[in-house]
Formats: sequence, structure tokens, C-alpha cells
Amino acid sequence: WNPATDTTKPIKYFVYSSFVKNGEDFQNPLDSTNVLTYKAGQLDNNKEYFFVVRARDGIGNLDSNRVEKSLFVPPLADFNADRKIDGEDLAIFRKAWKEKNASVGDIGPVQGTVPNFKVLRDGKVDFEDIIVFAQMWNWSSDNSSWALSKGNTSRSLDTSTCKVGFVEPLIIKPSRQQAFTLQVNNALDYSTCEISFRYNRAKIRIDSIKIPQCSDVVRLWKLDDKNGKGLIALTSLDQKLNKLINSTSNIRLWISTTEKLIDEPIAITVRTFSDSAAVNSYTTTELHMNWRPVVPDEYALLQNYPNPFNPNTVIEYSLPTDTRVRLAVYNILGQEVSTLADGSSKAGYYTINWNGISNDGSQVGSGVYIYRLVTKDYSATRKMLLLR
Repeated sequence: WNPATDTTKPIKYFVYSSFVKNGEDFQNPLDSTNVLTYKAGQLDNNKEYFFVVRARDGIGNLDSNRVEKSLFVPPLADFNADRKIDGEDLAIFRKAWKEKNASVGDIGPVQGTVPNFKVLRDGKVDFEDIIVFAQMWNWSSDNSSWALSKGNTSRSLDTSTCKVGFVEPLIIKPSRQQAFTLQVNNALDYSTCEISFRYNRAKIRIDSIKIPQCSDVVRLWKLDDKNGKGLIALTSLDQKLNKLINSTSNIRLWISTTEKLIDEPIAITVRTFSDSAAVNSYTTTELHMNWRPVVPDEYALLQNYPNPFNPNTVIEYSLPTDTRVRLAVYNILGQEVSTLADGSSKAGYYTINWNGISNDGSQVGSGVYIYRLVTKDYSATRKMLLLR
């Protein structure tokens, strides 16, 4: 006390509130009481409050010390109080729906605008609450990170139980839009699933996400193509989601590019939740897109370019299997002029430059030349024209 002289009368505790830490607007006390419990009344969602408690003795002497406490009121539908609405909150809502637990899942109907809704609780968990959750999820997705963590679990998660991939080969030609079906395969049953993906917007564009309607599945997704990321959250209200996600609720991404992609990654993170709303699997992976198959489907000897040429040209060929290869250039009399490849080669795509120099190191003259590719199971011949 500074000073405290009268202890014959009850000590009163004055509680002041502010929205600013160490603020100067603690002008009017909210209440005073001679007990240490204070009821603040209904507070707004998605706000941080700062409370200051100061004490006076019976004759009005003010305590020189002040106790300041902060309290963050989570956004509506942020059931785990981590300041965002995500797949974990969807899993908690789904659990409340199944259990008809209105003390958790009754978040609607509402008045006002997102996110500062005023809740008019009706004592039940129904489709009005789903609509409110979807509105809050969309708002949160626009205002928080899309990175997925393993959640608040103390146990070790087996990342091998969940596999994610595309049904179709990730082959996409430049200047084309193609649909790819994303599959999530999990050895464990789950009722809720959350997927985030990131990609290089300079090389890949995801134009849209499409998930077919299903009466039992709540479908939430957000695409931020400008920043190269997407987010999907799904839950089955009455069934196991893993029974539906790769059939009636398959996920399709429409992807386009203007480049010849080579091992261009799409980073995908998936976490799934059990009926109890606990994270039961978590996995991250990179899937790579290419403009042609990583291993060729067939043998091929392509036309050289440029053609006609002077003095350099490019010859490309592809091998679907490991094999011995001989590639040589001949003149129109059938005489070998230059050996470009002769030996064992791995399956793949090959590019060879020929500079118009013969095997003896001299420049060859203008004219028509023939180049021939020979393997154990394939041979092909093409013509080219050198103009000096």
C-alpha cells in the first residue's frame, strides 16, 4: 500500500479493461468487489482484452502495484483456440454433430458480418451451424497460414499409413489444361481430412478445384493461385470419409502450364482425423510434373533441328529400356562420316550436337547426309541438309 492505513473496512478490487496493452484508457472500472472472482460478462469473439486489477483500502488509498492480465477470445468456430479455423476444428465440429453436443457445435444462427458474428444459439447442432462454420473457415483461410502441423498430439504418428498421389501420370503438355485426380489412401479409418498444396506459380497454374457434391460430405476448399497454394478440408458427417474420398468425393485439380516442365514439384501435406477428432495420420510428399514421361514409352529418332543447318545441328532420340546404341552419320554413298554414339545407354531421352566434323577431324562439305540409330530392337534413319 502507498500508504495503507485503514484495515478496518473491506478492501475493494477495481477491474479496468482495455483493447490495448499498457493502454491509457483504463478510466472507468467495470466493477468493484471484495472477492477475488470477477465475471466479465459476454465478450466479443476474435478480440484480445487486457484487464487491470487495482486495490484500494477502506479510506481510498490506492495500491501502487497493478496486476494486468490478457485474455484472447477465439474466433467463432475456433474450437481448439489456436486462432484459426482449420481441419482440426472441422473434426471437432463433426464430433459435436455426431454426439448432438450443442455446448460445442451450436454456433448459429448468427447476426452481423463475418467474423464478428453475434450468436443467437438455438440449443441444437444443425445445418445452420454448418453454414456458419463454412463462413468462418473461409474467413480464416483468407487471414491465416495454410501450413498444416501434426496438431496437439503427444503420441508419435505413423506417417507410412497415409499415401497421397494422382491417378493419372503427371504428364502435361505446354499450353494445355488437364484434369488430375488426387487420391488419399490411408490404412486407418478417418472421418475428416485436410489437404494443403504448394507449387511454383511461375511454372504451374492450378485453374480450379472440383469436388463432386455428396449429401453426407461437407466440402470446403480455397485456391490462391496468385501465391501458388491451395487448401481443402472434407468431413463425412455420418460415415467414414475414407470410404468416399476416392469414389463419390474424388478431388480433381485442373492444371495448366506454358512451359516444358521437368520434375516440377507440387508439395502436398495431408492430415486425417479420427471420430474422436484426434490427428491419426500426417504425411508430406512432393509429386513431380513433367511435359513428357520420365522414361519414354517407345523408341524414337527425331528430326534434327535446325534443318538445313550450318554448321551445327541437334539430334534427339529416346530409349524405353537400357540398351546398346549406335548413332552415326553417313553421306549419300552410304559411307560413314561421323560416329555420334556407340555403346551402352540407360533408358531416357538423349540430345546430341553435330558440328559438321567427320571422324578424321575435317569439315564435311555441303550436301545431304543420313543419320541412323541402331539398337537391339529398333533402327531408324532420317535425312538432313548441310549448307555451307
